[in-house]
Amino acid sequence: MEMHARDFLESVEDHASSTTDRSVLLIWWASQADSSIGLSAKQVAEMLEAAGHAKQNVSRINSALTSDRRTVKASNGGWKLHPSTRRELDERLKPKTAQRSIALTDSVLPNDLFVPCERRYITGVVEQINKSFDAQLYDCCAVMCRRLIETLIIELYESQLKANDIKGADGHFFMLSGLISALEKKPPVALNRSTVQALPELKKLGDLSAHNRHYLAKQSDIARWRDAIRSLCEELLHKAKLI
Repeated sequence: MEMHARDFLESVEDHASSTTDRSVLLIWWASQADSSIGLSAKQVAEMLEAAGHAKQNVSRINSALTSDRRTVKASNGGWKLHPSTRRELDERLKPKTAQRSIALTDSVLPNDLFVPCERRYITGVVEQINKSFDAQLYDCCAVMCRRLIETLIIELYESQLKANDIKGADGHFFMLSGLISALEKKPPVALNRSTVQALPELKKLGDLSAHNRHYLAKQSDIARWRDAIRSLCEELLHKAKLI
């Protein structure tokens, strides 16, 4: 998972007792992939402010970096790290900023259920659903559930050679609301009543996370619909002849 400036500074706060220290650490953080990259005092100030620090004095930061032995001038006119400082910080900080790996689980949907369909654009979404739930990114999880349902409905119509039934005059597939409406009025194959009835509520869950700026999904919001999502996906997979 990508680490942002605020997260980075919080993870190394024991190494930064002053604005100059934080500036040096941000230069290291921003140039991990390319040690020649330099940051201007203005860029450092903007990053500090974006990370939640008070309004910064750019001139003061520039003066501090000029006199600090840990920094040297970069080709772009900004500041980069002295090689010895980079080696020291690499040793101290890389363990703190290493990319976190999230184990693959069946926390929302069983991965094995989707493997036989052999479509990476489906199995990859299932993987993201489970990993985002485990990472407590519940809005992300809800939105990806919405995307999976939308994809499986389209797969269902395509398997029955009725894709045109869910396309507008422009030739594009309907949005999820249109797909659900089509399923309710004239499904291409018979579906369980519970499947069709669950669709509007599952759509609402994804819509709230995607479009309502005041809404933040919780674990319980996903958990209470977990069985319904599983049942819906399994039926659509079978009816679309994906498994």
